[in-house]
Formats: sequence, C-alpha cells, structure tokens
Amino acid sequence: MKSVWLFFLRKKHFTAFLFITLLALGAYSVFNIKKESTPEVNIPVYLISTVYTGANSQEVEQKITSKIEDKLFAKLSDIKRISSNSKDNVSVIMVEFNAYADPNKALADVKEAVDLAKPDLPAKAKDPEIIKIDFGNTPVLSISLSSNLNSEFLYEKAEELQDLLQNLNGVSKVEIEGAPKIQATVLLDSNAIDKYGLTTVEVARQISQHNTSAPIGNLRNNLNTYSVRLNASAVNTKDLDNILITTSQGTQIKLKDLAVISKGRERAVQYAETCNTNCIQKIDTPTQSVNLHIYKNGPAKITDVSQKAFVYTQNYIDENPSLSVVKIFDRGQLLKDDLSTLAKSGIQTAILIFIVLALTVGFKEALVAAISIPVSFIIAIFALDILGYSLNFVSLFALILSMGIIVDSAIVILEGVNLYEQDLGLQKAIKKSILNFSTPLMAGTLTTVAVFLPMLTVSGVVGKFIQSI
Repeated sequence: MKSVWLFFLRKKHFTAFLFITLLALGAYSVFNIKKESTPEVNIPVYLISTVYTGANSQEVEQKITSKIEDKLFAKLSDIKRISSNSKDNVSVIMVEFNAYADPNKALADVKEAVDLAKPDLPAKAKDPEIIKIDFGNTPVLSISLSSNLNSEFLYEKAEELQDLLQNLNGVSKVEIEGAPKIQATVLLDSNAIDKYGLTTVEVARQISQHNTSAPIGNLRNNLNTYSVRLNASAVNTKDLDNILITTSQGTQIKLKDLAVISKGRERAVQYAETCNTNCIQKIDTPTQSVNLHIYKNGPAKITDVSQKAFVYTQNYIDENPSLSVVKIFDRGQLLKDDLSTLAKSGIQTAILIFIVLALTVGFKEALVAAISIPVSFIIAIFALDILGYSLNFVSLFALILSMGIIVDSAIVILEGVNLYEQDLGLQKAIKKSILNFSTPLMAGTLTTVAVFLPMLTVSGVVGKFIQSI
C-alpha cells in the first residue's frame, strides 16, 4: 500500500490532474445527486384485490384466492411471505418480496402470475387489481386552490389543473380533495313509465345492465390466454340519453323519452377552506377551496418535482385571475432547508476545528486540515452519486462522522513532516512521514470502519435504510 502513496508522490502532475478532476466531478455531483430527507426504502410489496360479487368467504377462498396463490408460488422467486384474506365478495392477497429484490422484475412477475390465473377464475369475478404498497408515498407538494366565483367554476378549474399537473414529467399522480365527483341525475317521468308499463326498479335495473363492464370470456392462441371484457359504461349524459329500455310490450325506447337526465355532482363528503391572515383575525370569513396533492414517481427528484409543479400552478393562476393558490406543504423546500441547515453546521464545525488546531498545533496544520474536510466531502459525494445513493441525513451523518478521521490523519502526517523537514528537506520529509505513519493511520481508520461493518449484515427495511453509511 505504501508504494501507492509513493507513486502519487512521484507523479506530481498526474496527482494534480486526478485531484482537480475528482473535485470537478464532485462539484457537479453536489448539484446533481438525488436529495432526500430520509433514504428511500423501496421494498416490493403488492396487494392483489379481486371482487367476486355474491360469493361467500369460502367460495372466494376456493375459487379466487387459492387459484391466484398457486400461480404466485409457482412463478415468483425472492418471496419473503404471501398472506391472504378471503371475505364475502372480495379476496385480498399480499405479496412481500425480500428487501433486495428488483422492484421492476417483481412487479412484472406478479402481473404474469395473475394473468396465468385469470382463465381459472369464475366468469363473474372482476379482473384482479394489483396495487403497489409504497412506504414513502407522501405528497411532495400540497396546494389549496380558491376562487372568488361560484363553486362549480372552482371544481372545474381544479380538475383541469389536476389533469395538467399529472402530465408533468416526474409526477406520478395528483389527488384532489374537496371537489365532489361528477355524477348524472336521472329524473323519471311517472306518466311516461306508466304509459309503457314500466316501474322505477325495472328502469334502474336496465340502466345498470347497460352501464357496466364485465368479463365475457377468454381468447386463446398457442402461446397465451387473453381475458376479454364487455365495456358498455356510459361516459356522459348523451350516452345515458341513448340507452335503450325494453318496455313490457317488448319494444325498445330511449331513456331520454322516459326521463330528464342532467349532469351534477355527488353530495359533498369533504369540504376545504382557505383562511388567510384577515380570516385568522376574524376580519374576513374563510374561502371555499380545493386541495391538490402532487406525488412524484420513483426516480424523480423531490426538489425538482415540487418546484416544477408549483411554477406550473403559478402560471396557470396567472392565466386565470379569478383563482388564487396557497402552498400548504412543500416537501422539496423542507428538504432544501434541512440540507442547508446541515451544510451550515458542517461549515461551522470546520471553522471551529480550524480555530482549535490553530491555537494548539499551528496555523499551517490548521489550514491544511480545514481545507481537507470540504475536499474530502466533495469527493465522497461524487462516490455516493456514482454508486446510486442519495444525499440524506444518514449519508450526511456518515460524512460528519468521518471528519475526525480526516483531521487526525492530516495532523499526524503534518507533524511527521515538521519533525523530519529540518534534517531531510521537504520532499524527503513528506516521503518518510508517509512511510512511517501511513500504516498506523490506516489501522486506526479501519478500527473505526470495523465498528460499522456489522451494519452491512442487517437486512430488511433497516438494512436498506442505513446502507449508505
């Protein structure tokens, strides 16, 4: 190992070039590396939900749950556990993979296993729905939209903004809160239904039959089996107008001849309000609002998505002056503040180290140690970026922990140089100092590293959480 240090000592130009290159790459990584408050723990866990209307729990277990579980056990690998719950009308299966399983492969395997099980399921059962359980699935940005116009205008604009935000790069979904869902109201004409010998119950049943989506069978070839569904759902009031109702005489008439169909909204079960400073001081009353919660997809950066989404929202507000927006929660800004606080703490620590060393060891030693700290941090951040880790409080803690090792090593080498310099000259003093002290310094560093080595054997969620140390 000593020959390596002597190589860098002899090849000064190469050492300088390598040093500058690593600094440049590290400086780029400081801005480019993914930043998070906590390490992202992405353990593949999936729920498979299947609705089988009219079946009791025993039928659901035999005809749905066991069929899907057989295919899962036969197809999947790296499984930690599979658990299921069969209730009346519904089957729920949870598939949990080992912590280090590939999430993309795991999802593809689950989908393939479920597709293989579909031909064995009852025709009346709905297609199984696969839901990914995301432990870090929290909004990166929450905003409150309000308007000085009527509620329907606010609802429509909020839904329009929701659709626009969902198309942004890095956004996985946008949830809306405080806006009732659109529904169609069918007001039957009692005289008309009496004329055609119909009842309200019969008309409702026929509407339900038309407005449904159900499996009608399977299409097979030599390689695969495909599930075929009949999709006859009404998507707007015009579709409802043209639904054919069979009368008691066997003739068919359109629903619009029996009823007045209007577009409306469901009864509100959530209500959001925005309260500004004047409202808090009871000068104004709260304003009705709609909340939007923006989520990022896996690889996207929190800071980029939150900033992009809010800038886009501000531009949308500028185009619609009757709207106003208030930021409720910005995870990206909180992350920036946390990292800024840690960075300031690191700078303050480096300054304190410089002052202590300048007073006790000497100005030259203090200056070299103070410079070595940020340089080492920048190169370490480059290594984290290359290895695919993020910059979070765990990795920053590890960097701060290494500060003592860096300072100790710098002091020992510099004291060695000062000891030998008068007799041997600067170059030979540096060489002898490295030869004499590199081994004990490495041994001291390895003892510190050895304390954390057992952490490498920790598996599961905790292992994924601390692996960047």
